Amino acid sequence: MSEFVRKYDVFLFDCDGVIWRGKDAIPGAANIISKLMALGKQVIFVTNNSTKTSEILVNTIRDVLGVEQIDKNMCYSSGIAVGRHLKDKLNEGEKIFLIG
Repeated sequence: MSEFVRKYDVFLFDCDGVIWRGKDAIPGAANIISKLMALGKQVIFVTNNSTKTSEILVNTIRDVLGVEQIDKNMCYSSGIAVGRHLKDKLNEGEKIFLIG
């Protein structure tokens, strides 16, 4: 294991353009992710595409990269992050108007 990999416990990967482009895997991405997971490193996938649910991200990673050991707790979109943040910050029953 390289010193760089040994130095970190968690690796975050942006999805589109980093581990895949369109419907094609970036060469070597699946191999690196699989190796990190085999070493016990935590791997998290992030995207600024707010239209993607965790389930969609899991299925895309499995389909495009062929890495099966992915679950929804490893996948976060900007929409998921905002939803979780608002859930923590707002009172139950408050109404929200989103612009943009």
